[in-house]
Amino acid sequence: MMTEIFVVNNHNGNDSFDVDLFFENDYIKELVKEKHNVEFNDTNEIDTISVQLKAEWTFFIEMKSWGVKTLSVCLTGVKDVYCHVNIYDEDNDTELEFELELDLSEFEVDTETQDKFNGQYRLSNIQIDFQDKTIYGSFE
Repeated sequence: MMTEIFVVNNHNGNDSFDVDLFFENDYIKELVKEKHNVEFNDTNEIDTISVQLKAEWTFFIEMKSWGVKTLSVCLTGVKDVYCHVNIYDEDNDTELEFELELDLSEFEVDTETQDKFNGQYRLSNIQIDFQDKTIYGSFE
């Protein structure tokens, strides 16, 4: 079983973060086949995948009697996940383009964040693992 990793830069206004997709070989081709009724052969290779999504997150303030102890953030989910897939067909020397909407509602969400005293947080990375059905967000 082979796992392909695609790293995609997703730009959202002035903020940007990386989105890593982890899936078994041919997983995206199977999704395209299922949703667009397209057959692929061995000469069709995924050229690029771009991802557009909305990240949902929560901001926490830990208060003490003397004031604010820590500020932290937590990724709570992603929604409106769209993949634009380009597949190169070597036989015909053409590029096939497909749009996929992904349902990640059953995926488990986890976050890594470090408490900061300056209060500045930025979502730096989201990893979506289709094998384990997990979404992992990283803030810096």
